[in-house]
Amino acid sequence: MEPVLPKARFLDPRSEEAAASAPIAEAANIPWESLRTRRAELPPPGEPVAVADTGPEARMAAVRLRELGYEAILASDWVWTERPMAWRLWEPNPMLVPCPRPAGRALDLGCGAGRDAVWLAAHGWQVVGLDRLPEALLRAEELARRCRVSAKTCWVEADLRRPRELPRGPFDLLLAFLCRHWRLAVGWSDRLAQGGSLMLEAFAEGARRPGVTATPEAVAREAARAGLVAERIELGSRGGSATVRALLRRP
Repeated sequence: MEPVLPKARFLDPRSEEAAASAPIAEAANIPWESLRTRRAELPPPGEPVAVADTGPEARMAAVRLRELGYEAILASDWVWTERPMAWRLWEPNPMLVPCPRPAGRALDLGCGAGRDAVWLAAHGWQVVGLDRLPEALLRAEELARRCRVSAKTCWVEADLRRPRELPRGPFDLLLAFLCRHWRLAVGWSDRLAQGGSLMLEAFAEGARRPGVTATPEAVAREAARAGLVAERIELGSRGGSATVRALLRRP
């Protein structure tokens, strides 16, 4: 059984058309000209990027990656393949690895560029991604297309502060990762089905401005008010900033 949306060894810097007609094994295709606008599809900061040395475009990609703060390595040990498949350089939220099972219906609150929603969809979930920024939703829609999960994703422009805009449930899983309005996300957990889960990650105190950050105690209080059972609340880290991670369940 083939792995689902596996981690790529290489960046293929050629055009989308070239990559589709002559795919490189274990490579994620991001044309070098698009690296800046598709930065959300790159690995976490600090992780080196091996660029398949396919010619001048590889050297241009290496220059662009270094401008973006990455260590770029020109790799010559790549090979062609006759079996094209979707690969990724990016990482889903650690709370989603391994992917929750069984697959059901999920709502990603503040989905951004769509990585976590696409990860779930690739593993069989039907996902609604919600964000208030239309440009983020366009990037998410394109990522879903490239990862071949468009049929399992739906993108909605809405604001957590306006409940009438939110999709109705029930959902088996709610995601609220690095969401500014994490308290609102807990409050809208009434859209969870019985037995459904809310996965929450918020910046811890000191990482962002007051009113946006969280503490384990504050998350536990908000969960109790919403009638949720706290299965796990712990400290984590994202991009060098402390976070609070919580797995909350509707009984």
